[in-house]
Order: sequence, then C-alpha cells, then structure tokens
Amino acid sequence: MTVHFDIAAYTRAAEQGDSDAMYTIGWRYADGDGVEQSYEKAAYWYQQAVEAGHLEAMLFLGLLYAQGRHVLQDHKQAVALYARAAEEGHVASMTALGIAYEWGEGVEVDPEEAFRLYSIAASQDYTPAMNFLASMYFNGWGVEKCLESSFKWYQKSALLGDPGGMYDLAWCFAKEYGHPVDREMAEHWLIRAHEAGHDKAKDAMKQLDLGLDPE
Repeated sequence: MTVHFDIAAYTRAAEQGDSDAMYTIGWRYADGDGVEQSYEKAAYWYQQAVEAGHLEAMLFLGLLYAQGRHVLQDHKQAVALYARAAEEGHVASMTALGIAYEWGEGVEVDPEEAFRLYSIAASQDYTPAMNFLASMYFNGWGVEKCLESSFKWYQKSALLGDPGGMYDLAWCFAKEYGHPVDREMAEHWLIRAHEAGHDKAKDAMKQLDLGLDPE
C-alpha cells in the first residue's frame, strides 16, 4: 500500500526551520517516493537541511556530489560533507569518508585512514563498515593481512543481519578463510543471505555445489 506523502505539510514545516522535514523532502525527491523524482529539488532541500546542521543530509548531499546527480560531480565537496558529519559521529558518513580514502576519491589514497574510519564505525555496530573492515583484513590493505580478523568482522556483520556479511561469511566457511571448512555453516549462511535478498547467494550455492534450491 502506498502511503500518501503530504508535500505541502512537510514544506510548511521546512519553511519554519524543521531540518528533518527539509531532509525528508530531499530524499523523497531523490527517490521519487510520493513525488516526481527531481535531483535538482533533492539537492536544494538537502542543502537547506545541511545549512541547518542535519547530519544525514550532509551524507546524502555528499553522495549527490560524488555521483554528479544534478550538481557538477565534485568528489572534494562530497568529502567535505562526509567529514563534517563524521566529525559529529555519524557512522554512515565515516564509512563514506573511508571509501573515499580507500579509493582516492576527492583525497589522496590513504588505506590506513580508511581502516581507521571503518574501525570506528564498525565498533558502533554499523554493518557496512564491518564488511569493509573485513575486506581490508582479507586483502591486507591498510592493515596486516589477517584472515581470522576478516572472518570475525564478517561474522559480526552477519549476526547483525547484514546480507553482505552473511554472503561473505558463507565463503569464509566454504573456502577456509580464517576458519576451518564447514559446509553446513556455508549452506546456512548462503540460505540466510538469499532470504535476506542478496542477489548472488543463489548462484553461489550452485557454484559451491551445495545441491540447494532456496526457492
């Protein structure tokens, strides 16, 4: 069932200084949820919310800059927005900033700084950061390679319900990455990942010849 979005009511609240309303209008326009999609209007309302100190809006306006949606693509501006929110403890922005440092988007490549940022966000149970942290341990990028630590972080992510963590944990069990081979657990986590909507889990079951039909 589609829930009606009262754009007029939110606009009135936004015009009275409600930063949550500004942000909500922004992401509604960005997603085309209840209104006609418009990145131009999304950027406008995110900017209003940013000026009012809204941390989530800083992240999403940064993403618009990073992707070049309506605004001119500007990774440095995106990084500045992520950093501003990250300084206030916003874990999703810390993670976005970590990605920028890991890949050199708007900043010099600095895997150690990426690792530091992911670590802070992961310590606050933010599962995307856990997955990135696990990947860095797996590849020895920004930190000494340690498959046991990689396994630990994928496991933490999976236990918190993250489909990506479930999927990668299954591969750890299947391929002896940081843990002895355990096909039963590999099967368990691939099924969980599939049920959680991970689009690669079913193909992985076939690839590992688990003989499963999750549907």
